Amino acid sequence: MEMKRPSSVDSDPLAFAGEEAAAPRGGFAAATDTIDAVLGRAVETLILFAGVVSRYVFMHPLTWSDEVASILFLWLAMLGAVVAYRRVEHMRMGALIANIGPRRRAVFEALALAVGLTFLAVMLQPAIDYALDQAVVVTPALEIPIIWRAAALPVGITLMLFFGLIRMGLAFAPSMSRSPSRSSRQSAGP
Repeated sequence: MEMKRPSSVDSDPLAFAGEEAAAPRGGFAAATDTIDAVLGRAVETLILFAGVVSRYVFMHPLTWSDEVASILFLWLAMLGAVVAYRRVEHMRMGALIANIGPRRRAVFEALALAVGLTFLAVMLQPAIDYALDQAVVVTPALEIPIIWRAAALPVGITLMLFFGLIRMGLAFAPSMSRSPSRSSRQSAGP
C-alpha cells in the first residue's frame, strides 16, 4: 500500500486547486539537487570516515579532514535548505492554515512566501559582508581562505531568492492569463 504524503508537502503553496505545482523541476534545480546529494552522501561521508579511521585505527589523524568537513557541511546545509525551499518542504506556517478554506489559505500561503522572500532579501547583504570579512582569515591546516566556507551563506540565500521568485512568478502567471486583458475585450467588440 502506497503512503500518501500531505498535500502541503507535495504542492506549491501558491498553486491553485487542481493545478500542478509551480516549483521549477529541471535544469538548474536538478543540478542543485545533484550537487547537494553528491556533497552530502558521498564526499562528506568519505572525508569524515577517512578522518575517523586515520585517527582511531592508524593513530595518525588527518588534520585537514576536519577543515574540509566543516566547509562541506556548511555548503551541504545551505544547499539542503535551497532544495527544501524549492520543493516546498521547508517549515512554514502550515499549522496555522491547515483548517481554513482554500481562498484564505492561498492568501496566507502567498503571505508566507512574501515574508520568507523579504527575510532572505534582508539577510543577503549581511551574508555577503560576512563572507567578505572572512576572506582574510585562513584555515590552520589547509591555509585556504575561510571565504570558501562563508560563501555558502550568500550563495544559498541567493538561490532561495531565485527559486522563490520563480515560484511566485509561475504562480501568478496562470492567474494573469485566465483573466482577459482589457485590450482584448475592447478589440473583441461586435
